[in-house]
Amino acid sequence: MIAVLHQHHHGEDEKLHPLVRDREPSIATILDELEKEHTLIQKLADDAADRTRPLPERAPVIRELLDVLRPHLALEEAEVFPAITRQVSQAEFEEFVKGELKAADRRLPALFGMLLHYALPGERKRLLADVPTPIALLWKAFWRRGYERRAARVYG
Repeated sequence: MIAVLHQHHHGEDEKLHPLVRDREPSIATILDELEKEHTLIQKLADDAADRTRPLPERAPVIRELLDVLRPHLALEEAEVFPAITRQVSQAEFEEFVKGELKAADRRLPALFGMLLHYALPGERKRLLADVPTPIALLWKAFWRRGYERRAARVYG
């Protein structure tokens, strides 16, 4: 998840934000703030994932990461998503998502499982309906069972 988060922020900083920034300059200050937070989030995420330190020592870092990540995501949802909807075409957004999926690579089964795990029932149904057919087939045939085993170990 840490690697996916890093890749996602990199994709936003390099691809999505520049499109929005060019087309809606009034949002530049918010994008600057979010991009600055990406650096802090990545440092905290890396520290949280450092398995050379026992989990109890990493717990405060994980709490801090969540404390930074929650308002960060809320700001993105409140301010940036509407700007993306206004300024980025469906084709451009789909291209961005394809790049994100390609970058997720071998992590895609776990990432997709987490998305489905935390999605509300309506969101889950829409996600399964909208995902490319090969991904839906892989999920149903292979990935779901592996994710469910992993989730059982993690969440009990």
